[in-house]
Amino acid sequence: IVFDYQTKIFMYEQVEYKFDYWDTAGSDRFRCLTKTFIRNSNGILLFVDLCNPGSIDDWISQIYDYQYSPIIVLIGTK
Repeated sequence: IVFDYQTKIFMYEQVEYKFDYWDTAGSDRFRCLTKTFIRNSNGILLFVDLCNPGSIDDWISQIYDYQYSPIIVLIGTK
């Protein structure tokens, strides 16, 4: 299994924030893992291939399946 994972911790106004970055490159073979990432998140940065606009709907619906009201930042690529 190949995916990228990083953690960044920083302080802002005396509050510590932790960011976990999971990059699965949208591969279908990681769909089983993304459920866990989505369920345990407070916010989601969703990078979407604008050459494949149908993928946006797939990811948004999957996010709402596992999170009641997530904060989503949609970022188009390519």
